[in-house]
Amino acid sequence: MKSLEISVIIPTFNRPDFLKKAVQSVLAQSCPVREIIIIDDSSDVEFRERIKDVTRLGAHIFLHRFPSHKGASAARNFGLDMAQGDFILFLDDDDLIHPQFLESNLFFFEQNEGTDVVVCLSEIFLDLNLPDQPPEPDHCVEVGKNYPEVTYPSNPPDYLRLEQLTFSSIMLFAIAVNSCLVRKKSIKDTRFPEDLTAGEDTYFWLSLASQGCTFRINKQSLAYVRLHGRNSRLREGHDHSVINYLYKLLSSGMLQSRYDKLIVHAKLFKNLSKMMKPGALRHFLFTLRTPDLIPRYLYLHFKKESREIRNLHEKINALAISFPTDRCRYNRPRLLYITPAVPNSTGNGASMRAYSVLKALSSQYAVYLLVVSTFFENNPPGSDVSEMCRDVVCLAPGRGMDFSLTTRLRAHQIAPNLFSRCSSRPMEWLYITPKRLKSVARMFRGIQFDIIHVFRLYMAPYALLFRGKDFSGVCQLDLDDIESLTRERLSGLFALNGKAEMSARMASEATKYKDIEKSVLTGFDRVFVCSSLDRERLSQQYQCKRVEVIPNVVQIPEEETKESKSTPFTFLFVGSLSYYPNSEGIMYFCERVLPLLRRKAHSEFIVTIVGEGISRKDARSLSGIKGVNLIGRVGDVSPCYRNAHSVLIPIRAGGGTRVKALEAFAYKRPVVSTTIGVEGIDVQHEKHLLIADAEEMFAENCLRIMTDRALRKRLADNAFHLVAECHNMERLKGDDSIFLRS
Repeated sequence: MKSLEISVIIPTFNRPDFLKKAVQSVLAQSCPVREIIIIDDSSDVEFRERIKDVTRLGAHIFLHRFPSHKGASAARNFGLDMAQGDFILFLDDDDLIHPQFLESNLFFFEQNEGTDVVVCLSEIFLDLNLPDQPPEPDHCVEVGKNYPEVTYPSNPPDYLRLEQLTFSSIMLFAIAVNSCLVRKKSIKDTRFPEDLTAGEDTYFWLSLASQGCTFRINKQSLAYVRLHGRNSRLREGHDHSVINYLYKLLSSGMLQSRYDKLIVHAKLFKNLSKMMKPGALRHFLFTLRTPDLIPRYLYLHFKKESREIRNLHEKINALAISFPTDRCRYNRPRLLYITPAVPNSTGNGASMRAYSVLKALSSQYAVYLLVVSTFFENNPPGSDVSEMCRDVVCLAPGRGMDFSLTTRLRAHQIAPNLFSRCSSRPMEWLYITPKRLKSVARMFRGIQFDIIHVFRLYMAPYALLFRGKDFSGVCQLDLDDIESLTRERLSGLFALNGKAEMSARMASEATKYKDIEKSVLTGFDRVFVCSSLDRERLSQQYQCKRVEVIPNVVQIPEEETKESKSTPFTFLFVGSLSYYPNSEGIMYFCERVLPLLRRKAHSEFIVTIVGEGISRKDARSLSGIKGVNLIGRVGDVSPCYRNAHSVLIPIRAGGGTRVKALEAFAYKRPVVSTTIGVEGIDVQHEKHLLIADAEEMFAENCLRIMTDRALRKRLADNAFHLVAECHNMERLKGDDSIFLRS
């Protein structure tokens, strides 16, 4: 068999040191490979050069970088489309293979004609160094070798069962992705599911098995799985992703036998029970309908568990040898991060701030992320967020599961104004119930936190759960903006648009928040805001002693954004349209400013609106306005910015600082805004952007932007330099103000 027939596909994200060792283990093979395809899943800027350096290890190493984070499945699928070899090896960037891996498995293919996949045994080696730390000698890999000497066995599949009952065995005994060598022609159109963040590799192997592919076991241990502090299998928040995988498997149509269905339902029962979900009962009842298969399942299940117990002694010995106590680096201070918004680098303003602060904190602390959502749909964070955290827990309300919450929501739905007047707490407090508080306390029982970091004021009650008599750490609050001020402005905006009831409700909310701010803020050791202006307001109004600024930041695009050459001239608005100031602002522009601009402009232009959550009434109104394009939600806003000539921020209420303004600056797009639209950002009219609050002046500024190319370039360049210097994501990671000082 020819030696240059193997393609190795390695997805990577922010782990250049691990990646280098993985590539070196491939280069050390006794038979060479045709190509090593590395797919960089949009790693952070500080890691990119080091990842690029890995390609210098060989001329047949190729690097492809995604412009945005897409996940390991998308990276592997991209690699599959690029691969030229007859055989494919999927290797994770933190894993290794033995020098004889390829030669041994290729020999196995020669001896077993008709084989589609060869699965060797795998070993686990321990590495508790964190990938974002300065590189240290690997305690598990001896100098001059590319594979670990100190390992303990994984839980291998029974080779007879794998070859005879392939589908069931893969479900029962997970196969390490780097332990398989597969013929490319056998894969055909099968791809990794990109909507899964756990179990995606198992789903892929099951898809091949369901198509009749033949699996064979090579009983040599030639694959090594690195166990470290950021493996997804170590995180409790991983459970939700596993449940998504099992439900996808259940609805895939691949489960043909009753026994296979029993395995999936049993796994769902186990995972849902652990998370105390009511759906567990349904899957338990299904297992009872197959009493003839239960003994067989239990026998194999406990056989698997007994193997793990037999390996425990070897695991403890490996841990003791590999990591002497005085050299273990897995001892960072524990930080509990409580947020109502799922951290997301491309979400709304709150999600983007939650993401940037989390990213900075994760470089210094072992972060436990708690997302307390106010949405019934439980949307778990992406894999890039999970990589930053020791543990991720998402708590969604759950329809019908909390009687107190259901009652409150129903009362608010029937009589919102009466409910607001009778309640002593703001709307956001409605979701804080005894049951939810108990759930949170139970999730982190027994963990002593050094720091509790709370994002947004209405998450403060959850912090009290961990501030008992044994707590001696620091409790800090990131307000983002001042809730009472934001509600006051919303009240005024509703009044301006003739919505008296909503205005009164927001005024009542503002009063409630003022009382809460007065009593709660002084109880925190540190309080963060997003601008110096808000710091002055808090210091004057509540005499807060330790108020510090964490500026909102954005990621600078890797490629320089040049002025769009498309026609006609395009104004862009980006924002969540379920947030009233955003939807009101764009409607104000389209109904009152746009007609003035059309009368003054001598050339065609269009207005592109990007964002979800708009009401049907507003959508109908916008559809009837010439030159207005409502796009809705997009996964990646980069193309929208690149195709636009200017960005509009016609916001007339709100608080904090507009992250979307910073995003426009980062893309070098000149901005026309109201005063509130860029409040808290150190910008100047005519230097960084054009500012106007009156309709006539706003239209005049838009006309100037359209007709003066030199003005557009000057504003865009000045704004970009401001963002690069003061609001760059990389600057926040080096800002000591966010970390505790010794």
